[in-house]
Amino acid sequence: MSIEDLLEKGLQAFDQGDFKAAEILYQQALEGEKTAEVWLLLAEAQIENGSYGKAHKSLSAGLLLEADNVDLLYSLGDLYLEEENYDLAVETYKKIIES
Repeated sequence: MSIEDLLEKGLQAFDQGDFKAAEILYQQALEGEKTAEVWLLLAEAQIENGSYGKAHKSLSAGLLLEADNVDLLYSLGDLYLEEENYDLAVETYKKIIES
């Protein structure tokens, strides 16, 4: 299956609320294409699955590729909010404003 097919099926699974299937499909896509976009999609599925530790790792991997990626930073800030880590959330949102 092509990377585009994996991403499309992952988006469909995510939209249907099957976050575990989406996570698996995004992981498979990463085997062929490690981009900030794919890391973000994976992190979003992991967050929906309650796998916050994995989501942090995915977001960090994406930010290594694109340190100023607003979508990755926004998702990271939201994750910090979800974890009630308000200081880091504010710090992350400030990075968005400054970029």
